[in-house]
This record gives sequence, structure tokens and C-alpha cells, in this order.
Amino acid sequence: MPAERARNYQKGLKAERRAVWWLRLKGYRILGSRVKTPVGEIDLLAKRGTVLVAVEVKTRPHIADAMEAIPPRQWQRIAKALEWWLAGHQQKSFSNKPPDLRFDAVFISPGSWPRHIRDAWRPGGLK
Repeated sequence: MPAERARNYQKGLKAERRAVWWLRLKGYRILGSRVKTPVGEIDLLAKRGTVLVAVEVKTRPHIADAMEAIPPRQWQRIAKALEWWLAGHQQKSFSNKPPDLRFDAVFISPGSWPRHIRDAWRPGGLK
């Protein structure tokens, strides 16, 4: 792995750890991180009450840059990954009622608190 790619990978891991603790402080239970499926990856999978949340984590030098770093195509891949994950885990992880689904983002930048955007994106037909 080239040096710059390795540094970016480590930055991403660190940002995800910060996001995990931020969400835990807000009452979320983390079900998984870097959840890989055949159709895409979910940075964090969390649950709070009856809501299942796919969380995309972005880190940039400035919050504004992080907020612009998630194109619609990426959200669509995350939505497909969540559908795939849910198909295999719904019976084990949830009671008879299917969970409410939500897509959040957590933006990380040095020297500032994480910024959690609830309901950052809505795919058609999932909610």
C-alpha cells in the first residue's frame, strides 16, 4: 500500500473511532463498523430505539469540505448495502416489526467536535 494511501486509511479509521464514541455518547448502539457487503460498504451501522442507521463518516481539514464529500452515487451504494445487510439480519436483530431506516453522516475535522447530521439523505422507497 503506498504511503499516502496508508495515511488516508489510518485517518479514516481514526475518524470512524471518533464517530463511534460520539454516537455512543448520544445513545446509539453500534452494530458494526466497516460493514462490507457484496454491493457496498457501510462505515457504521447503529441502532437507537427502533431506528437502524447507516452512517457515513467523512474527515477533511474543514467541516464544509467533509460535507461536500458524499456524492449521491455513494449514498445509493450505501442504501443497497443496507438493504442487503437487512435481508440477512432482520430476523436475528429485530422483533417482528421491521426497523425504521435512516441515513446519517458524521463529519470530522481536526480541532472541532464531530458534526452529526441526522437523516442526511433519503433514498426512494426505503423509508
